Amino acid sequence: MSLLFKSGRDDVKRFVSKGHSILIGDNGAIAIQLQFGKAIFAKAGADGQEIRP
Repeated sequence: MSLLFKSGRDDVKRFVSKGHSILIGDNGAIAIQLQFGKAIFAKAGADGQEIRP
């Protein structure tokens, strides 16, 4: 797994793995996306907000 910061989202860290990405927001929100962008898991952070693309 490698850490990769994406396009202007300083508040979201993206961990890239074979076949999927794990996104973790500064607010604690978590999302798992398949390579083609479909979210297969999303959990809101402490402020109630989910990670939006």
